[in-house]
Amino acid sequence: MATITAKMKQSLRINSPHFQTFIMGCLLFCLPGIYGAITGLGAGGGKPSSQTTSSDANSILYGAFTLFGWLGGSILNILKPRLTVMFGAIGYPLYVGGLWYFDRTGNSWFVLFAGAMLGMTAGCLWTATGWVS
Repeated sequence: MATITAKMKQSLRINSPHFQTFIMGCLLFCLPGIYGAITGLGAGGGKPSSQTTSSDANSILYGAFTLFGWLGGSILNILKPRLTVMFGAIGYPLYVGGLWYFDRTGNSWFVLFAGAMLGMTAGCLWTATGWVS
């Protein structure tokens, strides 16, 4: 009886590789999925300049993503996986907030800033995901 309880405890532990992969899968299902849906609308789609602003933000985003994807391993070694994933997840809601701000005010500065931040954080998130999985 004791061995069955010990086996169940071991299989249900939070730091098991299966559980960590499941959590990373859920995280990556939600964050980039929302990003894809919002970007597909063209920065919210409400203003005539929405597509231009979205394209500019994506250019900045992928430039920063390239740089931080390259530097992500060093950042992962310094911050460790838990903090790197937490840092990486911050950029997606910030980007959605920037698009919402642009839709309400018409000012594009926050979208461009959020695109740069998302590029930085997404590079770290995807590096940490590769390490965890």
